[in-house]
Amino acid sequence: PVSQNNKSKFTDAFSVPEPAPILFKVQCLFDFAPNRPDDLGLSADDVVEIEKEDGDWLYGFKSEKPSEKGWFPRNFTEPYEPNKKKAEKPAVVPAAVAAHDPIGVALALYDYAPLRDDELALSAGQSVTIFDKSGGAWWDVMNDFGARGLVPASYVQEESAESASVVPPPPEKEYSLRVSTNSSFGGHDAFLSANVPSMSRGSASQGAVSSEGFQHWVSVVNPALMAQLSTEERKRQEAIFELIQTEFHYLRDLQLIVEVFYQPLGQFLSDTEISSIFSNIEDILMVNTVIFSDFESAQIGSQYVVNNIGELFQKHADALNCYATYCGNQGVASRMLQKKRSEIPALQDFLKNCQRNPRCRSLDLSSFLLQPMQRITRYIILLKQILHYTPPEHQEYESILRAVDMADRVAERVNVAVMAVESRDKLEAIEAQVDFAGSDFMRVDITGPSTYGGPRGYLFESALSKSKSGKKLYGYMLSDMILLVQPQSSGLGLFKNSNFAYVMYHAPILIHQATLRDVPRAMIGTKDVGNVDETTFQIVQGDEVITLKAPSASIKNKWLTHHENALRALR
Repeated sequence: PVSQNNKSKFTDAFSVPEPAPILFKVQCLFDFAPNRPDDLGLSADDVVEIEKEDGDWLYGFKSEKPSEKGWFPRNFTEPYEPNKKKAEKPAVVPAAVAAHDPIGVALALYDYAPLRDDELALSAGQSVTIFDKSGGAWWDVMNDFGARGLVPASYVQEESAESASVVPPPPEKEYSLRVSTNSSFGGHDAFLSANVPSMSRGSASQGAVSSEGFQHWVSVVNPALMAQLSTEERKRQEAIFELIQTEFHYLRDLQLIVEVFYQPLGQFLSDTEISSIFSNIEDILMVNTVIFSDFESAQIGSQYVVNNIGELFQKHADALNCYATYCGNQGVASRMLQKKRSEIPALQDFLKNCQRNPRCRSLDLSSFLLQPMQRITRYIILLKQILHYTPPEHQEYESILRAVDMADRVAERVNVAVMAVESRDKLEAIEAQVDFAGSDFMRVDITGPSTYGGPRGYLFESALSKSKSGKKLYGYMLSDMILLVQPQSSGLGLFKNSNFAYVMYHAPILIHQATLRDVPRAMIGTKDVGNVDETTFQIVQGDEVITLKAPSASIKNKWLTHHENALRALR
């Protein structure tokens, strides 16, 4: 983003010529209140003629008032189309470009130790320069040494010409930090708001959009209560707050998927196609609504000093098993969505329009559909972060430890479901490529049950060749067998169906009957000269030895590793 400072220098150095050429026209989407003398105040639907561009800022005048000129944020506008039907005004105002010129001076009231890299340490009585206050609970300041960062607004007092030089006393016990239109501790919290576009503390839109979005625990907790906690406990509460805050954002996006995409797509797709794309997204929304409700209740009841987060996660861990169905369907969903986009132009146009919806933050439906899978992984990361700041003697340590273990198990079950679907897809692809009937070997029902019972799994595949003759082969490592196939070749006169790419080269080799090994080391007299070739390995089955070359040493090692893992799984 372009700074206001650069914007000002640009204006000062180059006076706007009269008349200046009009580059293009834009139409305002939102009201814009000027923050500087050279800004142009705007109202929604104003048409503005642009004379200059400077990154994220535009310079121009309103068509009905050409004498009034100034700068305004580009992201408050859209290209002007005279004949375009007037669209409904988006609900969320975007962030204006943050000012980078100093706007004042403040005095630190108390010491503050930063908890994150983007924060600045404060010492009581220290003077700092203010650059931005639009974050509400957090101000962007710089100290006398040139270090710059964010500090809690409640820890500093802006100075004016009449400001006293005496630092006021610390807050009394009844001190109440007001962070929104409703009290943030005691009574109902205003933490969850359907229209909060971002909880990013550094966003310049905080003041314009909502004061209910927070990124750090210190923004909402009562300072008097926080003062009673150790530095380690503060970090622990920050980690807990991050888990709950990200749950809020995630729940908001689940609601968005259902409201913006799932329900409206019924006009383009059949129920079966909708189900293929969205799977059980409504079940996931229901589960996470309950999870966040409990998280939020814990915050309100404890005035943001939560000491039962491990217990709460354990309570809902089993309900997260519904993610296995959703995540296992991801491949099907992706292919179906891509197919329908190419087949139905109106659907593609609809999805593009949705992407321009401010609620979607320029993200495509495909990005939103990946979020449940990402959330399962993130639970583990966030819980481990909480555990990191929870000492073993803490009353909640064992509970959080169990929560981490349960999150790991959920992720493992989801991963198994995903791998099962991927295996099924791979096996169906092999079935379509290999003519199992076009040879004298026993026919294999590749998509059927494993030789050892249960579903057959796909593990690995690669191109191979015979070590001596160089004959081209292709190999598949499955959970119960190894398949060696050769390319379809009319010259051999053995192949009966040209619709297939491969035919069997060798009878299926059962995993437990095979040994995969490096080629025995070569000897010259009594001297060991090492392996014949680092890409060569052997499949040994009884008295039969098949010597093969892989495309690389790493691929050869994968064959050996996958076989060892498959054997281990059978034991």
